[in-house]
Amino acid sequence: MASSRLQPSPSRHALHLWFLFSLFLFTLMPRTAHAVPSFARRTGTQCSGCHTVFP
Repeated sequence: MASSRLQPSPSRHALHLWFLFSLFLFTLMPRTAHAVPSFARRTGTQCSGCHTVFP
């Protein structure tokens, strides 16, 4: 009976895998980017020189 406590049940194992997969996907989600205008000021270029709108 003690050995059954050491091994996670298949449903619990699936729950752990689902949690890790969800956490992995969450880390890949895009975040809001904040522009730094100091680069444009320093180089004398416009922000649109690097930043474009994705279609």
